[in-house]
Amino acid sequence: MSSVELKGLVQAYEGRRALNGLNLELRDGELFALLGASGCGKTTTLRCLAGLEIPQEGRVLIDGQDVTHQPASERGCALVFQNYALFPHFNVLENVAYGLMAYQYRRYGWLGKLLTLVRSPWSALGAMGQRKVVEALKVVEMHERQYAYPHQLSGGQQQRVALARALVSRPRLLLFDEPLGALDVQLRVKMRDEIRRLQRRSGLTALYVTHDQEEALAIADRLALMDGGRIVQEGTPQELYLHPRNRLVAKFLGLANIISARLEKGRLFFNPDLSLETPQLNSPKVQVMVAIRPGAITLEELGGEQVWRGVVEWITFLGSFTRYVVRVQELSLAVYRPLHASDLQLKVGCEVGVRIDPAEILLLPEE
Repeated sequence: MSSVELKGLVQAYEGRRALNGLNLELRDGELFALLGASGCGKTTTLRCLAGLEIPQEGRVLIDGQDVTHQPASERGCALVFQNYALFPHFNVLENVAYGLMAYQYRRYGWLGKLLTLVRSPWSALGAMGQRKVVEALKVVEMHERQYAYPHQLSGGQQQRVALARALVSRPRLLLFDEPLGALDVQLRVKMRDEIRRLQRRSGLTALYVTHDQEEALAIADRLALMDGGRIVQEGTPQELYLHPRNRLVAKFLGLANIISARLEKGRLFFNPDLSLETPQLNSPKVQVMVAIRPGAITLEELGGEQVWRGVVEWITFLGSFTRYVVRVQELSLAVYRPLHASDLQLKVGCEVGVRIDPAEILLLPEE
């Protein structure tokens, strides 16, 4: 297991800063997810940690040792790419063996690089190295396909081979760069759980880069949301989801309804005729921003206390639940409703009662 510290990293391309004084810490044995939109700097962070780029400013420390200018081959990091990067002319056994052979030959410098080109990966390892390869394939349950070539494997199987190649060299750190982006939805969920299981079993510290918020929430011990080359907020998945620091975090983590309102004497006013009792909300400001999860809104028959009159504007069937967009005066609210929530039949244009649980309303801190 290893710990990581990134201190004040700055990296710019053509005058635009991809990293802007980034600070980050990974603890021993945890899986840390970096989350953010394209261009936020998360992949640049991973590349600086791996040694594929040298930051213009700042330091990279692994187990307290400054490795900022250390070559990638000497950092003990294993990188799993989105596109797997398997050799098409090697079978599964040889692809995994090549990773270990290259790791062992690195001490020979240019001679070692030449040897990796002319020697057979499998025969170059010897008995002990070959045992490690077979063990790694057993861990990812690919030993029965060890003689298959990449074009004979599914996307999930190829990803397992890439994982085995990363694990076989017994790295200090595991680095994942959007590893599931090329897989279909069902396979992504399966491989996500598999990566988590393997990381826990190995005890390795891992950095996982993704733009998929559901993936980050499901897989990480801790995560950080990046924007503009900086960390906007970091913590456990529960902390970021339940206590977003600002509007960006709330929106990115699935809190679709971000609304401006007035908070006066324990009551939240969306307009003079539309309000809710919210005794749990406290703010020195009268004008506030709140976030309401789509799952915190219930659709029901009209009538009753604290029930607003709404009109269904849009319906999207998503399998286990349905997403509704409901207009309540000037508010447009996204609502998630389980498939078998009730017998209430809703169509676009029909009126419906809208009930919001005040306890589920989140007060967003100032930007």
